[in-house]
Formats: sequence, C-alpha cells, structure tokens
Amino acid sequence: MTRTLTIAWFGSFLVLFGCGERERCPDGGVRPIGEGGRVEGDCVPIDGRDAGADAGADAGLDAGPPDAGPCGACGGDTPLCRESDRQCVQCLGDDDCSGDASHCDLEAGRCVPCLENAHCTDSEASRCDTASRSCVACQNSADCQHLDGTQVCDSGTCVQCTSAERSACGPNVCNASTRTCSAYPANQRTCEPCDTDDNCAAGHHCVPMFFMGSPRPTGYCLKQFDPAEPCQRPFLVPINDRTSLSGASGHTYCGINETLTTCEAVRALLDDQQCPSGMDSDCPEGGLCRTLGGVATNRCTYPCTAASECLNHPTAGSTCGRGGSPDGPNYCGG
Repeated sequence: MTRTLTIAWFGSFLVLFGCGERERCPDGGVRPIGEGGRVEGDCVPIDGRDAGADAGADAGLDAGPPDAGPCGACGGDTPLCRESDRQCVQCLGDDDCSGDASHCDLEAGRCVPCLENAHCTDSEASRCDTASRSCVACQNSADCQHLDGTQVCDSGTCVQCTSAERSACGPNVCNASTRTCSAYPANQRTCEPCDTDDNCAAGHHCVPMFFMGSPRPTGYCLKQFDPAEPCQRPFLVPINDRTSLSGASGHTYCGINETLTTCEAVRALLDDQQCPSGMDSDCPEGGLCRTLGGVATNRCTYPCTAASECLNHPTAGSTCGRGGSPDGPNYCGG
C-alpha cells in the first residue's frame, strides 16, 4: 500500500506527510518521522546489512527507526539481513564465509564446511554429510570419485586401490599393504623388478637386493628355495634370511652374485639383448658387452666366478671365462 504525500503550511513552515516509516519513498527509502508525527528530512535508503534497531513489520516495511532495513537489528553471529524473509543470517553467499567454513548454506543462512562432496578434499573425510554440512569419512567408493588418484573407499579412507577393487591400477597389481598401485604387473619372472610379492610368479617373493654393497632402487622377484624344486642356473647363489617387500621372512632364495652383477644384467643375457656399439654402456648396470661363445658378437652379459652363475643350456653364455683375452674379468659366454 502507498500512502499519499500531503503538503500543508503551518505558519511559515512547509510540512510533508504520507512518506512515513511504513511506506517507501519513490527512491525505495523511507522518510524519518519526528515527534508529533512530523516528517523530518530526506528519504533514507533501506540497507539490508545495517545495524539499526527496528523489527520487521507488515508488508515488508520497517516499524522502527528508518535505518535498519526489513530485518530490524542484525548483529553478532548473524550480522546480515536476508530480505526475502526478513531474517538476520550469517551469510548471503560464499563471499561472506571463510576458513574451514567457506561455503554458505543459503537455506540455513550459515557458513558451513561443505555443501557437496566436491568441497571435501581430505582423503579421510571426503563425504559431505547432508545433516551437519561437514566433511566426514567415506561410506563407499562413490564418495571418493571427486579425488584424483584415490577413488576407492576402504574403511573410511579414500585410497588408490584394494585387493578387491584394483581397476584404477590398470594392468598393474594393487599393493595391498600400502593400498597403492604397483609400478609393475603380475607374474613377473625371476629377477624382474617388483614392489610387492603380488607382482611375482607363484613361488616367488619380491626381495630387496644389492650391487657391490649398495641397495638397488626396487625389489626383484626371486624364487623361494624348495628342496622339491631345486634352484636352476643362473640362479644358484643362495640369498638367506632377507625379508621381502611384503614382509615375508625366514626364507632362502635362488639368487645371483650381487658382488659382481645385477638382476638387470642377468636378464639382458637371458633375453639376448644386443649392444650395437660394442660398449659396456649399452648394457644395464653390472653388465658387459662381449662376444659370446666366440660367435655371438655384441651381446650383453655379466661378470662371473663360475659357470654355475651363467645360463643352464648349451648356448652362448653358458660358460665362464675371458673369451680368449688375457685381460679383463671372466664373463658368462667367455
């Protein structure tokens, strides 16, 4: 309802009536009313965020001093006026929030930690609870899908994978102890790299190894010694009491001479890797580039102390010698 503006003269004074507190002025404000109902001064804009003292009245207009706006006095924990329902609230948008509660729940008018799962970026608290609007532990893998790299829920925590849910690892296995994807696939052969026992073929474990006293950067699959299935060349050097990367201990493994060579060099000979330049640098660390058996030129091999450390079939690489050279180390195929 709009009241009519009335102009009246009293003596030498012009008095305006009709643009009072319960009625908006043409510019959207209100005009102050003084003692005796006299209209005083110019129209004052209504500011929904001010700290006046009036309380909301009928038709959305003020009932008290004209500076308060439609909500009346707002302050303390609810300093802002939500004009749509004339309620004092904590926030009107995310810009009014900060810190751990940086999102505005518009319906409740309060700052909260989250409104949806995407606002929860901690792998141990990835789900936005709809009741409390706080980040809590995941209940299933759907609660982890917004987290890159940890999209599987396991006991309330988002992880890369579990033994039961390893799709994120592609062709590689899931390291069950760390709940992370292994860098390697399953069924790795003897002396192939690994980071969990699950990488290795049956009867093998992922064993930490050394070269000339220095640890290698990863583990290697080695066959556990079994009297019913003895070790075979070139893996006849026993490695005793070394705990696997998955915690298996107390075993003896069919290994190599770690003081002379590496698993990579042994596998290069087994896989007939060539070294086109004739330089040792073409071969893995611990390897040599030599002519094997006097016929196979530029092949990767490795130093040895006995033929038992070399291949187990009658091909180039099954002997241990200098290859007719008076100098240099003995090597498989020499």
